[in-house]
Amino acid sequence: MSSSSNYECVNWIEEAISNKYLEYYKFEEFKNIESVGTCDNVGTTYRANWKNWRQIFGLKNLFYINDTTVKELVNELKLHRKVDFHDNIINFYGVSEACSGKV
Repeated sequence: MSSSSNYECVNWIEEAISNKYLEYYKFEEFKNIESVGTCDNVGTTYRANWKNWRQIFGLKNLFYINDTTVKELVNELKLHRKVDFHDNIINFYGVSEACSGKV
């Protein structure tokens, strides 16, 4: 993937946040963060609480942010939006960015 394609994918995410298609959460608002495993050397999955909610949220921390990762993330988000209504699909709430710059 070229850097222009990478820019388009990042632009897609930023535009989706701006248009309220995706919600952006401040990473600092997540509490009780615990690792639950890794995903195919792509990233680590965590469980956490958001602010003072009792509900547990899943967080995915990506190891590498490169052209392929960004493209796969955008594709995953697009697919998730198509099936988000189904009872067997975990709800997708939005995106965040950790201090290290990882989504």
